[in-house]
This record gives sequence, C-alpha cells and structure tokens, in this order.
Amino acid sequence: MDVQKKDLNALFFIILFVGIQSCSYYIGKAFNINPTLINTKFDYNTPYISYFAYFYIFWYLFIILVPFIIYKKDKQNLYKYFTMIFIGSIMALITFIVFPTKIERVIPGNSISDKIVKILYILDDPTCCMPSLHCLICFYIIFTIINTKDIINALTKLTRKNT
Repeated sequence: MDVQKKDLNALFFIILFVGIQSCSYYIGKAFNINPTLINTKFDYNTPYISYFAYFYIFWYLFIILVPFIIYKKDKQNLYKYFTMIFIGSIMALITFIVFPTKIERVIPGNSISDKIVKILYILDDPTCCMPSLHCLICFYIIFTIINTKDIINALTKLTRKNT
C-alpha cells in the first residue's frame, strides 16, 4: 500500500471516529428529558458575539486535521488520543443520561452571523452542555501535541526563526 493510500485510510478512520463520537453525543441528547437549566450570572452577563460562530464551524475542521497531523508525526500518540477521547466520551454520555442539562441562549440580531448561529442551534440545541466535549477534546489535543516530539520540535524551530 503506498503512502498516499495509507494517509487516506488514516483520514477516513479519523473522520469515522469523529462521527462515532458525535453519535454518542446525540444518543445522550435523546435521553435529555427534563434537563436542568445550568445558566449562571456569568452566562447572562457575557455579551453575545455572533461572529464566534465561525470559530465554532472551524472546530469541526480542527478535530479532523489536528489528529491527522498527529498521525503523520507519531502514531502511538494518536492511539493514546483516541483512547482518551473514547473514555471521555463514554463518561460524558453517562453524565448526559444521569444528569441532563441545558442552557438558555438568546440570539438578538439578524446579521448573517446571527443566522448562522440560529442554524447551528437547530443542528446542536443547547442541551447536553456539561461536561463540555469541546473543552474535553481541546485539552486532549493539547496534551497529545505536547507529547508529540516532532510537532514540538517544529514549533520550537519556527519560534526561534521569528525571534
């Protein structure tokens, strides 16, 4: 099998894994009956910024591309990453079922960004929000990158060239 086909297989596996992880999230949503509202004063006092929707959309590209980069640099760390995501997703699913949660979100405007946010909220309603899988996956990506030597070496060289 040539290198490009191996890379495509790895990319397919990563996309499949993200899909399975997403399915577990939506299974939790199916059990989210009579959720507890967990908004705080901080939530109500945090200003709404509609263009953050673009970061949210970028997130989905991020959770596919970063594991693929890790695959190219250190397959062992990628396996550890998938193991952490699997265990974290199962624990989150149990939490979503045992303690269903929701938050209130108000979208005040009608800009293009606001319309995108409204579509995103239809696709991903504000339930099953604790624990945050976005935060969980982000921390796992950070831990995995820190432990991937080739990535750290490349970043170190890049920062030395810029100083």
